[in-house]
Amino acid sequence: MINSTAYVIWYGNWAGNTGVALIEYFLQNIGTHPWWYMTTEYNQTAGIVFGKSTTDNYSQGKTLTDARVLTIVKSAIISGRLPNDTNGIYFVLTAGDYLLRLFGIPYLISPTEAEAQCAYLDLSNQCDGVITDDSDVWLFGASHVYRNFFRQNQLVEYYDSTIIANQLGFDRESMIAIGMIVGSDYTKGIPNAGIMTALEILQEFHGTCMERLEKFRRWWKNAQKPEYKTQSKLLKHLKNLELFEGFPNKAVYDAYITPKVDYDQSKFTWAMPQLELIREFIGSKLKWDRQKIDDMILPVIKRMNTKEVQSRIDSFFAPLLFEGTSNQLRKNTRLKSAIDLLKQKTQEAKENPNELNLSEDDDTPIPERNVSKPKKQTKATKLMNNVLDSVTQTKRRSKKKKPIASPVLSEDETF
Repeated sequence: MINSTAYVIWYGNWAGNTGVALIEYFLQNIGTHPWWYMTTEYNQTAGIVFGKSTTDNYSQGKTLTDARVLTIVKSAIISGRLPNDTNGIYFVLTAGDYLLRLFGIPYLISPTEAEAQCAYLDLSNQCDGVITDDSDVWLFGASHVYRNFFRQNQLVEYYDSTIIANQLGFDRESMIAIGMIVGSDYTKGIPNAGIMTALEILQEFHGTCMERLEKFRRWWKNAQKPEYKTQSKLLKHLKNLELFEGFPNKAVYDAYITPKVDYDQSKFTWAMPQLELIREFIGSKLKWDRQKIDDMILPVIKRMNTKEVQSRIDSFFAPLLFEGTSNQLRKNTRLKSAIDLLKQKTQEAKENPNELNLSEDDDTPIPERNVSKPKKQTKATKLMNNVLDSVTQTKRRSKKKKPIASPVLSEDETF
């Protein structure tokens, strides 16, 4: 068996890219995991081990050809950054900005969460909205969100935080509180607490996210005393929840309110796609002939040459219109009641900010109110989406040309 060594050249700007560790792990195991489809051939013919890696900061520019790729590898060998291994396999991995530039798309590299960066671009009015199915984007403060954008069998849905706040009573603080209760990317949440439980907690405690959750915890600790008695099914349910030590975690709240993002507000500049380089790239990678490439690319370039370059995003899909409360919300009477009460309580709190329904005194009980015990909840993501579905609508935006922020890679939705 011939042993081969894999070498990697990280070409371009890979700073802060979490994919680096994943790719290195893949290469380190490429010769030992036969169940990986793309390495089956290597496993049958050779033993492959991961050698070393090096970086290349655009020595051949930001548009590559096959000849330039060979030059990159030769340069790494001649300079001594990588060995000259006759049995070696050399990988030149280009950063995402290489392909984006090839198609003339402006981009921004987020220092941490992609959703957080996109939400900031939306908040700072640098884009028309965020394309993502990850609900954490709301907790980071996004205002205009497009869902199902890359799902061919579903209509694209548009959500506006202002409409959500007006129709459902959910502002950003409420959404963060819900995420901290049911669980999100940053916290496991309260065990067995779903969206209904979260809404019922928010009904009873006013204030900011942290104020509400801290008041709830103080009440919950008081309710654990033997002398605490109640006939309310709701309060019995809340009393029986298991709050973990440290709930609510201020660090989780801070991570959503003040995420680490790039605050640069330089204007985005769109460029025309580099047709010849795109033809060469697609031809070499996908083995398409020139006619097939042109059939796909030329209509796009022709459209970009029209007067409405980068026109409004809703020209690409048929948006859904807001027509009041959705059928899903109408069918779920308990959910509708919880939302209506939350809206009422939120409005009362705004009108009487000093009048709280729960005293700072730990011994002050919540007013008794019989609410049926919640049934076992389905995945929180689906429930939250059902709520948000009721505010799907389209909004006429300014004709000022702005991009749509979209995370290149988005983590699986957990909220």
